[in-house]
Amino acid sequence: MTSVKLKNERLNPFPGLRPFGPEESEYFFGRESESEEIAGKLLRNRFVAVTGASGSGKSSLVLCGLIPKIRHLSSKGKGTWKVLAMKPGNDPFGNLADSFIENFSNPELNEKSRTEVLKLLNDNPDGIADVIRVLSPAKNAKTLIFIDQFEELFRYGSPETGRGTGTDTSGFIDLLTNAINNDNPDIYLVVALRSDLIAECSHYRSFTNLVNNSNYLVSRMDRENFREAIVGPIKIAGADIDNDLVELLINEVNENTDQLPVLQHALMRTWMHWKKLDEPHRPLDITDYRSIGTMSDAISRHANEIYEGLGSDGKRICEKLFRIITGKGSDNKGIRYPSNVKTLRAAINCTGEDLFKVIGEFRNPSVSVLTPHYSVELNDDSIIDLSHESLIRLWDRLRKWVDDEYSSIQMYLRLSEASAMYQQGKTGLLKQPDLQLAINWREENKPTLWWAQKYNPAFERAMVYLRTSEKDFLESEEKKVRHHKWRLKRIRIVSSILGGIAILTALTMMAAFASKFSSDNRRKVAEREKLEIAAQKTLADQYAAVVLKKSVRSDSSALAATRREQMERILRLNAENQVLSVQEEINETRKQSQ
Repeated sequence: MTSVKLKNERLNPFPGLRPFGPEESEYFFGRESESEEIAGKLLRNRFVAVTGASGSGKSSLVLCGLIPKIRHLSSKGKGTWKVLAMKPGNDPFGNLADSFIENFSNPELNEKSRTEVLKLLNDNPDGIADVIRVLSPAKNAKTLIFIDQFEELFRYGSPETGRGTGTDTSGFIDLLTNAINNDNPDIYLVVALRSDLIAECSHYRSFTNLVNNSNYLVSRMDRENFREAIVGPIKIAGADIDNDLVELLINEVNENTDQLPVLQHALMRTWMHWKKLDEPHRPLDITDYRSIGTMSDAISRHANEIYEGLGSDGKRICEKLFRIITGKGSDNKGIRYPSNVKTLRAAINCTGEDLFKVIGEFRNPSVSVLTPHYSVELNDDSIIDLSHESLIRLWDRLRKWVDDEYSSIQMYLRLSEASAMYQQGKTGLLKQPDLQLAINWREENKPTLWWAQKYNPAFERAMVYLRTSEKDFLESEEKKVRHHKWRLKRIRIVSSILGGIAILTALTMMAAFASKFSSDNRRKVAEREKLEIAAQKTLADQYAAVVLKKSVRSDSSALAATRREQMERILRLNAENQVLSVQEEINETRKQSQ
């Protein structure tokens, strides 16, 4: 690879989410033919409406494609051109007057001059021509007015969004239309308008005719245009990019609805990463690209880095800031709601210094999440806006904030509707769980009158309805608590009585049980004694039987002995008798013998 030398060490050739500025036109590639066509339409018709989808590059195309060509005409001696670029915001007349004062540099111009310019614009149907005559008396000078984000006229004036500020949209559009239709050959007008809002122009017939007569619909870039838009700025800056990365980027951007801002941001971050590595001889490649999260995650990761770097109070201000300037439409798509610093400071309840610090972090050139451009000094009237709607879809934290805000709005609208019906006697107070949800919403979001009036002006009625519902619920709960306490007291009394009865019953049962237990013991003892007596009787009977047997045996022996004695006695007696008989016989014999 040949050595390269960066054109500017601090330069980043990609603007990120914001459009290219006129001073960056040398880095603007891929729209050469479109710039020529728009310039042709403008010079022929003195008007052209540049329309296209969000993210199609309308602003950059005009600022860096068309306007340099117009200024080039002056350098070629084809007239003197003054170019004014502005956004309507919430004060289109005032912003147009400021743009005139800023571009028609005259040391004598002051605040009084601004007031006079504003008066001419407001009071005179041909006020633009009158202002140019007053501020630039030079003859044959041509003035090109570029109104970027023309849809802001409808956003601020549309009652559908609930954010109308009383802007005289019709009067401002008539002022522009008269500048082209009247005999003002040196006034040229370009408006950049989102194609999805072009139908809003149909309410203004004369302006619709201008659009029909001269408009340019910005188409999607083809692969070759994308290649130029990627490679061209890097070459101008003095570096190279790997062709594989170029092909990958082209393939991915074709799948992305917010094509150009997302691509520019991814390239800006890739360049920053490449520069940080300090390898100027190496081309930007896929490793640099993947390190920043690729197109799918680069914005979210970058914005979260900024958010996490804020302190706790800064994070609070940041969340409230983005929830105010963003929203969700009925089609569920993200919507920008630009607000001035004074309004933001009051709504967020913070100091201007703290708010400027947070805004500054997000409009830093390396971030470009918020506008106005970092070179613009902020004041109370400065309009703070997202640089592109794609942030709402691609920054995960902001997407959640938008969803939370949308839910908060829906809760407030339901509460407002319910309060109106309650006032008419068509519904009652809030009940649970709806009441608790509403209370949680109030405590978490802390809605203010300023916030609520953007969606429904009956803020006080809604809050009174919520407080009344809450008070009624609390009183009802207190009654329930008192009734519950009374019931508890009765229950305690009854419980005490029943408890006493239960205790007495228990004692009685215990006494009966003890008595029964004692009786059972005595019965058991008696049974045991009875059993023992029976056992003893059995033993006695057994012993008696033995004794009896022995007695019988003894008696038998005695009887036998007695009988023997008797027999012996008898025998002895018999013997004695026999002896006696024999004696007597002897004696008789003797007697006889005598």
